[in-house]
Amino acid sequence: MGSAAPSVVTIYLSLVEDYDREEYLRAGGEEPSPRSKVLIRFESRPPDEAGFYMPDDGELPRIFVYRSGFAEDPLHRAIDVARAATDPLGELIALSHELGHHELVLRGHGTGIFDRDRPIESYTEEAGAWFLARELLAKRGFVDWTEFDRRAEHSLKTYEEGLGLASDVTGAIRERSKALLTAAG
Repeated sequence: MGSAAPSVVTIYLSLVEDYDREEYLRAGGEEPSPRSKVLIRFESRPPDEAGFYMPDDGELPRIFVYRSGFAEDPLHRAIDVARAATDPLGELIALSHELGHHELVLRGHGTGIFDRDRPIESYTEEAGAWFLARELLAKRGFVDWTEFDRRAEHSLKTYEEGLGLASDVTGAIRERSKALLTAAG
């Protein structure tokens, strides 16, 4: 008999512990922190957006996870805020997607910056971030793919419409992005 899949909360907390720079330092890590580390922050935002990735601009890259009604406090530890999530599945999916953007930048396949004047590149990066989020979660034993796929499709459809791209074009972009990232490992 196989072991049960880890809970959503367990996976969520493990991502925060593994990627948050402050948790790395608290665990005895030294500066400079590895490039894989980011500052994870939580902000109160309306529910129309789940998160945001801000690439390295002379500081450590940052990921913002948005939570409706969250009382912001700079003294909150990311891990403690994550433990108090009322929607851990939604926040896990948002965090994994933003980490996908971070991984694209680390691999040299993205900038982490949305550019309406470069719709193909912006859509390619968005599709790639969702692909890498799926890989990241699969490695950790995630099983709620129905909700993940629903959110990914909604996000990609929003990008497609907002950038004025035809669905046949975006379908081809998704396949090329997946092939490139699979080959690059």
